[in-house]
Amino acid sequence: MKAFRPSARLFLSLISLLLALPLVPTPASAQSHVLTLADAVRLALRKSPVLQAASSGLDAARGREGQAMSGWLPTVVGVASYNRQTGNYTPRPGATPTTVTSGTLSNSNTSYDVFNFGLSLQQTVWDFGRTLGQHRRARAGVDAARSDLADVRLAVAGLVVQQYYAVLATEDLVGVALRTAEQAERSAAQAKAMFEAGTRPRIDVARTEADSQGAKAGVLAAHDARAVALESLLASIGDPTIVDVAVIAPSDDPARTVVPEDLEGAVREALSRRPDRAALDARIQAQEAAVGALTGNYWPILSANASVTDAGVELDNLAWNWGVGALVTVPILSAVNSSFQVQEAKAVLAQLRSQRDALDMGTRAEVRQTVARLSDALARLTPLGAQVVAATEARDLARGRYEAGAGNSVELLDAQSALANAEAGLVRARFDLAVARVGLEVALGRMPLGIGAEEAR
Repeated sequence: MKAFRPSARLFLSLISLLLALPLVPTPASAQSHVLTLADAVRLALRKSPVLQAASSGLDAARGREGQAMSGWLPTVVGVASYNRQTGNYTPRPGATPTTVTSGTLSNSNTSYDVFNFGLSLQQTVWDFGRTLGQHRRARAGVDAARSDLADVRLAVAGLVVQQYYAVLATEDLVGVALRTAEQAERSAAQAKAMFEAGTRPRIDVARTEADSQGAKAGVLAAHDARAVALESLLASIGDPTIVDVAVIAPSDDPARTVVPEDLEGAVREALSRRPDRAALDARIQAQEAAVGALTGNYWPILSANASVTDAGVELDNLAWNWGVGALVTVPILSAVNSSFQVQEAKAVLAQLRSQRDALDMGTRAEVRQTVARLSDALARLTPLGAQVVAATEARDLARGRYEAGAGNSVELLDAQSALANAEAGLVRARFDLAVARVGLEVALGRMPLGIGAEEAR
């Protein structure tokens, strides 16, 4: 699964979506049923095609383990043959002459039935670690595939949670756009009435009307943004039967998030829990076993064999034979090829170990960065909330001054725009906090929402 870990690109794209809608977003249409965050994650963990592909990869790894285990079993071959052939004697160089064979050679078209039944068995006794290494490699491959599956589960769950919060954020921005449009329409109507009464100039009507039309366009754009976010969420879940749903804010409050103070402890937890590192550890073990198996190619193979046959020209008159033996296969000219195979395997092992070191460094940086983002997002909530309160008061004062004739339309429109931007900024801050929180959980190797392995199936 590196492919599916929540990436910086996803964070940036979602944030860009929200930043592009300062005064926009719209009301979601009536939905047929509610999809909670926990249900969305559980559905994705059961339905996502990405997870199904990773699960198939685990099944394939188990199949390879079974193939490697078969190396411990003996090879048994059964043979049954029938031939119709002539019985003319053909002398061979070096054969001992006899009274039967030293005479005139016979050439006849007379043919005979020849039946042959046999059973042979061969068992490798010791191959200096070839079979053992292959089995260990396959078993470690199963561990790696299992960790890959866990990594994909973690990535899918994290992505679904982020997209769910993105939908909630666009819905909140829809509310901001609707309130902005309502205020703008009210100001336009008021300016028109005051112009008709002769208390305001025509320019106020033009300004407020332009602002009202812009706010209406923002509402339409907000609807589109909400629809796009919802479709992205449903696509990440991977169930085509889920359509026309409503999302609701989780009961837990992201503002109550506790920022980890022990960064080194958080890094240690991430290194011990993250499935991508566990998968890399398993691949290193598999490659170590591969090196051992290839090293065994320098040495002979000791095997035992046994056979039994039953043959003759008549089915009711066959002659049987049996035999047992031992075989030592000594590689002589294959040592050069084996040395290069071992060299390649050791180079791959060194590469995997370097990748693990790089992953550890990246994990350390990722944990520290997510903690910093979480702390920053949490700290921004209080001043942004105060900004909304202040902007609301300023808007009310500007409206009162405008109605009393003491203020102008520019002052009123600026106050309305400042309030809309403040509300949108608070929505984005809450979204940033939610994303940072799930980002930290994923970075630490924790399943979002505390969903365990059993629930994830």
